[in-house]
This record gives sequence, structure tokens and C-alpha cells, in this order.
Amino acid sequence: MKLLRIRIRPLINLLFFGTSFILFLTNLIFQVLSFVEPLFNGLAVSLFLLIPFLLIVNGFLFTKWWQKIINLLFFIVPSLVSILVFSNQVILLFISVYQPDQEIKLRDYNIAIYKTSGFFIESSQGFILKQEKVIFPGIKLMKKVYQNNNFSLYDIDYKKNGDKRIILDFIYFDEKGKQQKYSQQLELKKFIYF
Repeated sequence: MKLLRIRIRPLINLLFFGTSFILFLTNLIFQVLSFVEPLFNGLAVSLFLLIPFLLIVNGFLFTKWWQKIINLLFFIVPSLVSILVFSNQVILLFISVYQPDQEIKLRDYNIAIYKTSGFFIESSQGFILKQEKVIFPGIKLMKKVYQNNNFSLYDIDYKKNGDKRIILDFIYFDEKGKQQKYSQQLELKKFIYF
């Protein structure tokens, strides 16, 4: 029984690391959950980047060559993502995805403004507007409600329009350096997704 447990442990590790990688990458792309504290988001990204190293260590636990090959195949994708993260300053994008530049606190939820920047195209700077609600102590649910990558945000003003609507006035500089104002009315849901 103990020998069987020793043989199964690397497979369980592989399944755990693979599932963790897929869940974290999916959350990173769709940005659904986040920690309230930015420090924990940075730690989560760091642990995510350790998965290829943990898969290398896990490969030594396998005794059969075909198991080592399967572990190696699982290792390739997280490694490529980690290389991408460390190149072209994408690590800053990974961490800044979870750190708001400005927050508007409302009664049931927050509206958070996240600045974005295109690392490959410098002119594609803008912002993402997210509706956020703490669903568990330390963890918040997020939903993207508006995004604009055509200009740089300078300031934002807001006013309520009833219980479910908010009018946002975006003050930004256009490509010629002139200050512009753009208004957008958003209808927000109390429970974010329904």
C-alpha cells in the first residue's frame, strides 16, 4: 500500500500543478477573482511562475520513461508562458492587472480604474473600468464593464443616476495633447454577474 502511494504521488502532483496552472491562467485572462491586498496578488503571480520549476522536480519522482515524457510535455506550456512573462516587461502587466489606479466606493460595490499600457505599441495606453465586490474576506469578484485603449486617462469624475446607473466623465489627453472630456453612462448590477 505504501509503495502504491509513492507511485501515485507524482501523478497527483502533476494533476495538481496542471490544474493550478490552467485555473490561474484562465483567471488571468478573464480577470474574475482577485485578492483585496495587492501584495497577495504579487505572491500569486510568483507562485504561478514557479510551476515549471516544480514540474522539473516532479519529473525526478517518476520511475518509468513514458511518465517522464508526459511530465515533460506538461512542463513545456508553463515554461513558455514564464519566458513570455519575463520578456518584454509582461511581468508588470501580470501584476498591474490586479492593482487599481483609482477606486470609486459605492454602497454595494466598487468601481475600479485600471490603467493599461501596450508594451509593444506605446500609443495604446488607456484604462479598464471594473465593477468589484468582496465576496469572501480578502477575495473580490471582478467584472470588466468598460475598456478604452485609444487615449491616456488623466482624471475621472462620476455621478449617480438612480440606483443602478452611474455617469462617468473621463478627462483625457488625445493624440495631439489636447485635453478632452468623454461621458459614458453605465448600468451596473448589484450582484455583478446577475
